Amino acid sequence: MGEKKIVETTCKSCHGGCGVLVTVEDGVI
Repeated sequence: MGEKKIVETTCKSCHGGCGVLVTVEDGVI
């Protein structure tokens, strides 16, 4: 089991720029 971390980013699908929390494990989203 690798290291997991949560990264804060934004969604760019529209002009809203909603916040998204992404889980990254071993460099993979």
